[in-house]
Amino acid sequence: MAARSRELEAEPINLTPLLDCILNLIFFFLLATTIKEEMRVITVQIPQAGVSEPKSEALKQLVVTVGADGAIFFKDDFVTSAQLKMRVLEAYQQSGKPLPVLIRSDKATPAQPLVDVMSVCKDTSAPSVGLAVRQGPGVP
Repeated sequence: MAARSRELEAEPINLTPLLDCILNLIFFFLLATTIKEEMRVITVQIPQAGVSEPKSEALKQLVVTVGADGAIFFKDDFVTSAQLKMRVLEAYQQSGKPLPVLIRSDKATPAQPLVDVMSVCKDTSAPSVGLAVRQGPGVP
């Protein structure tokens, strides 16, 4: 009988993990609502800029085109990665400073040729490398 009475005694419920979870949830929601309120307080009026005509697009940036098959073109001439690096460096010498590079590509172009071109452009110390996209419907 003594063995049975020990089995019937219930172990006390440990509330520590439950309280820990509840306190963590309270802390999370307090921080989340505070951050959300701070973001609502800040109002910004974005300035409008007039559109000006660029003097010469060729002097402002270099354009590299990557075809759907991964072929690289610089100023409408087919080039390899090594030739692209040399041509970009020559363009820098002609302009007297590094120029931003704009990469145009077909939407069917695999990612690896784009990564290779971006890597070559960064190796030439291009101040920025951008990927040309067209504004689609529903995009502001």
